Amino acid sequence: MNDTLTTQDSTATPANEITPLGQIIAGTMLILFILIPGYILIAWWPDRLPGAKEGIRPLYINERFHVRLAGIPDSSGMDTASLAGPARDRDSATTVQDTQKVAAKDSTPTHHARTGQHRHYAIKGLIHINTLLLILVAAAGFLGNMIYITSSFSTFVGAVKFKRSWLLWYFVKPFTAAGLALGVYFVFRGGFLNMSDDSTSINIYGLVTISILTGLYTDRATLKLGEVVNTIFGFRPDENDHRPDKLHQGQSLKVTGFSPSALVLGQVNTILITGENLDAQKLLITINDTAVNNPIISASTITFQYLYLPPATEAPPTEVKLVVKDESGKEYLSGTLKTTNPDPSKP
Repeated sequence: MNDTLTTQDSTATPANEITPLGQIIAGTMLILFILIPGYILIAWWPDRLPGAKEGIRPLYINERFHVRLAGIPDSSGMDTASLAGPARDRDSATTVQDTQKVAAKDSTPTHHARTGQHRHYAIKGLIHINTLLLILVAAAGFLGNMIYITSSFSTFVGAVKFKRSWLLWYFVKPFTAAGLALGVYFVFRGGFLNMSDDSTSINIYGLVTISILTGLYTDRATLKLGEVVNTIFGFRPDENDHRPDKLHQGQSLKVTGFSPSALVLGQVNTILITGENLDAQKLLITINDTAVNNPIISASTITFQYLYLPPATEAPPTEVKLVVKDESGKEYLSGTLKTTNPDPSKP
């Protein structure tokens, strides 16, 4: 195919818009922001969920790396009449009721007078299972997105195509993912996906896994939430979105070529333009500044019929210009097609 093709990717030499020192700083920050949510997940991971038949309140002792149910008596747990049942040492000098009074006055941990085994915690030292799940879900969503943007950053820097204009995206995206993970969690707890509202029946491993995947694939998770909203309220996709400049995430429009390389004068010619994501936005196709009407457009091809009749008073041109651009005037293709005369006996 003998054609002259100019595309949007051939006009400039790729270059990283970040210095080597900036790459080191950015890499260090990415590692740090991966470690922070990982630390939160490990430090606030509960020992277990309360059983449905245990009849205890889902309150946990809020100690990093040792988050455990407050109503279970153990060597470092809480043993009160309200959470763990009746007192066992009624013959001791200090009763459970007396110990509760001391704990109410002093927020520091206290021990049973006789056994020295059961600590009492002030209310501020406890955390409810629902609050604990919100922390874990947000941290998991943040961690999942940090994995994604770290891979993205490394890929673009390695390919020498990093642009400073994307810095805000790298800073904001993980927090957006954490919020999105919370949104997906509320959808689950709301029962739209047939999950029980009972905290004791939650599979915490599955919940954190879904949150990490939500952060890792934020765009797809957003689309799925959009489907839930459309189903609930009966909306059609993009029904109320009339923006002329909508972004097509992940869809980079590119024109790679066209055929044939020549037009036959006075006959109908079928023109084929090839590329990627050609249906992502509206395109204007012209031949010698004349717009082409009703082209058939798909994601990878554009086809149309074209009949070129040169003016009778002028000599037919030896070539014509084919241009593909969007509504803003940005060119994706500028090429030439040679012309041939089907009847060599005619000028």
